[in-house]
Amino acid sequence: MEYQPGEEILEGEEPFSHIIKSQFRSEFCDWCIKKGDPNEEVILKKCTACKEVSYCNRDCQRKAFSAYHKQECSKLKTIPQDIDSTIRDVLIFMKRTIKKVHNGGNLEIAKLPNGAERRYEDLITHQYQNFKGREIIILFHSPWCQNWFGKDVAFEYLMKIFGKITINQHGIFSPSLELIGNGLYIGASVLDHSCDPNAVYVTENGKTISVRAIEKIESFSDVRISYIIGQSQETKEVRMKELKDNYHFDCHCRLCEDEERDSLKSSVMCPKHERADRKNGTNDPYPHCVPIKTGKCIKCGTQVSDDIISKYHSLKASFANDSLKDTNFIINDTNYANWYLEAVNIFHPYDSTYFSFAKKCTTTMKIKDHKGQEQSKAFFQQLNVVMITYIERHFGEFDPLRAEVYFNCGKNFFNERLGNMKLCSKFLVKAMKVLEVSHGLEHPQFDLVRQMFRLCIEDKVVVH
Repeated sequence: MEYQPGEEILEGEEPFSHIIKSQFRSEFCDWCIKKGDPNEEVILKKCTACKEVSYCNRDCQRKAFSAYHKQECSKLKTIPQDIDSTIRDVLIFMKRTIKKVHNGGNLEIAKLPNGAERRYEDLITHQYQNFKGREIIILFHSPWCQNWFGKDVAFEYLMKIFGKITINQHGIFSPSLELIGNGLYIGASVLDHSCDPNAVYVTENGKTISVRAIEKIESFSDVRISYIIGQSQETKEVRMKELKDNYHFDCHCRLCEDEERDSLKSSVMCPKHERADRKNGTNDPYPHCVPIKTGKCIKCGTQVSDDIISKYHSLKASFANDSLKDTNFIINDTNYANWYLEAVNIFHPYDSTYFSFAKKCTTTMKIKDHKGQEQSKAFFQQLNVVMITYIERHFGEFDPLRAEVYFNCGKNFFNERLGNMKLCSKFLVKAMKVLEVSHGLEHPQFDLVRQMFRLCIEDKVVVH
């Protein structure tokens, strides 16, 4: 069966088991994943016993209690307070998965478009050595953890459950595309990975997901999604490490095999063409690009000096050091402007570090603007153009990550002092064109962008 861009491949799959991340449990119903909103008469109430999970109504509370919460409620407080919240979430996710299996969930069947059937037991796992040394594995031997799962649950079985969840889980996203949890989807888990996917999975109606084509796809066996959402902008080296560490395979997708395309993510300006040649007769406004790997312009063959390469590495290292210290994405006041003044003549717009800098710097400038500190409007707009240039070169035409950057840049320009309503409108329109294919016209994220676009064309400027 052939799929066209925007066509649903898998429709409306419910999770086998799921978990809402700890920091979001007070904001979303633990069963239906509806967000609390008094204006919409969605009032969340915490479980009166554990006071950890919340529900939007009695029906959701009853369903959750029957499915998993009855077994976990009284035991949640037995997990030590010093356990990392991420590990704690995994332990709860595992216990819920075990409960679903014991309730007969392993007999449930997911029917695939190619006629095949898939069950929980079909989910791949990995041998113990792939997880050796992880903190959570060590915890499986502790008395409190054995009590959490039940003393009759063997270590080998816990390893199997952990492997199935780690390898097969998919993210659950809020209507604003914020990652709020994870679910185990039996049907969607059959799909293979590509760093340059031709399909995306989309959260709909709380925890239900659908898989949609974002390119023309010949058959179901050719469908590829990304396992590392949010990292397609990274270099091959970074992507490979992420996939090896968490999914235990080496990727050979079309992006990973395209050495030149990937090399542009670590690149400098060609010294003979330091500015865009927008009359080059192609769709590429910056054809003269020098990958660090070769030191030679891919367009004209000009070789860059060792001094430029050295300066590139120095700037990249200084930005990385600032970023590691900066958990709130606030770049040091005295550094970011000076860094940009040096980087603008070195980094090519297709470089991933330059893109990351632009994202963090615009965030910094908006926060400072909100505090009443005057910012350069021209500088702010240049940084947004850097982000747009990068995603249009590296992200697929209907990749939702492309829509995310368009939307964020649109929001950036929806600002009284730093904004530009013409550019705001332009980027929001581009975001909607992508989301129409990747998410559909009825998805809350499309509606969110559409509402902002309407405010934009009505010229109702707000300050962020």
